[in-house]
Amino acid sequence: MARSVKVNVKVKSCDKESCKGGAKEQKDKLKVIRRDVTQFVLVDEVVDGSFREKIEGIQATEDFWVGVPIDIFNHQHLRVGELRGQIKYQYRFYEGKVYFRTTEYYLTSRPTNKVWSRANIDFKLYSRTEVRKNSPDAMLMDYNWHLLIMNADVELVPGVGVYVNFRVEYDGTNNGVGEKDSWGQQVRLVDRG
Repeated sequence: MARSVKVNVKVKSCDKESCKGGAKEQKDKLKVIRRDVTQFVLVDEVVDGSFREKIEGIQATEDFWVGVPIDIFNHQHLRVGELRGQIKYQYRFYEGKVYFRTTEYYLTSRPTNKVWSRANIDFKLYSRTEVRKNSPDAMLMDYNWHLLIMNADVELVPGVGVYVNFRVEYDGTNNGVGEKDSWGQQVRLVDRG
């Protein structure tokens, strides 16, 4: 069963009387014009820890990604040194947008001989707009690479950077650190032309 939740927030330029939603009190400053949050819970689509999001559009074809380099994001648990993750991803600047997708993930476990099966891998892609994708609550922590195809895109705005950040919520006894502390360091995406 699939469930999708979408939240849109528009923040306009503000002054002391109209400033809302965390924007700074500076006249004619635009903070975020739209924030899109999309969450997918497609647990029946996970097979042996692998997940492929069903999408349509140009980025849904493998031809779109041919020749695009694969980067690796390294994630380290805040408190537990044994818990580490790697997420492979690709991005492409194309016709006024930045297209992004994850391809695979690898998560360690503790104790090392224990397999946990309810980890979460989420990401935020943001520029002037923000898109967040959440994996199903079914990612494996087993020292193996697994397929993880999740896609997002944002408008390319001249003069505004494009960033991605990953969050890993590790499964297991006393491994949770909460929403704020489970995010890694943001990565700026640059056009490799």
